[in-house]
Amino acid sequence: MTAVPDLAESRTPDGVSRMFDGIAARYDRINDLMTGGMHRLWKRKLVAVLGLRQGDRVLDLCSGTGDLALLEATVTGAGGEVVGLDFSDRMLGVARTRSVPAGAPVSWVLGDATRLNWPDASFRAVSVGFGLRNVEDLGAALAEAYRVLEPGGCFASLDLGKPRSRILRLLTAIHASFIAPWLAWLAGGDRAAYAYLPRSNRHFPDQRELARRLEISGFAEVTVQDLGLGAVALVSGRKPVAGSSA
Repeated sequence: MTAVPDLAESRTPDGVSRMFDGIAARYDRINDLMTGGMHRLWKRKLVAVLGLRQGDRVLDLCSGTGDLALLEATVTGAGGEVVGLDFSDRMLGVARTRSVPAGAPVSWVLGDATRLNWPDASFRAVSVGFGLRNVEDLGAALAEAYRVLEPGGCFASLDLGKPRSRILRLLTAIHASFIAPWLAWLAGGDRAAYAYLPRSNRHFPDQRELARRLEISGFAEVTVQDLGLGAVALVSGRKPVAGSSA
């Protein structure tokens, strides 16, 4: 059996790339098993929070196999653009094989969420689905997301959360520590890679702390929406328009 990835090593760009390269081909099937397909509904909620319109330009960080970026493209349409960025070339390879909404420009870019190669105010919205936990420098990723957003644009992150209830926290920990790795194995994936999940969650801010980090980074109108009884959370904020009160 593959050794469980070291947390510090796995969150480096090379570590993230190696880990997700190894599970790219089965990633979507495993996520369906682990969430009972609910991750697809949660991603639709994220797209709704972004408030996208036709013609918008969107950046999807930690895009993986591209399902969130493709959902966004159904809204932005032929006049817009969606860019999916990820550390893992194999994950993006899966994304490139998927059907793109008719006429919608979608591109896949290998890159680092903490060092974005776009000018300031390049995108109307920035999203990330279950990816911030894998970023080595959370502060740098939030700063970069803020920088490339247009004033008035929305940033939204969907990720695992920490329920307020102790019982629910215990149940969530059991699922992440034992059930999720075995489901990954049953689906033909790397159980060790998913054993990394609970370890990363222990070191990732809960949804209320993540909201505070967004505010520190300059975002306004920061909101938290608990999903799955708080085991998953959608945290969003807007880049203030010059002259407006934050």
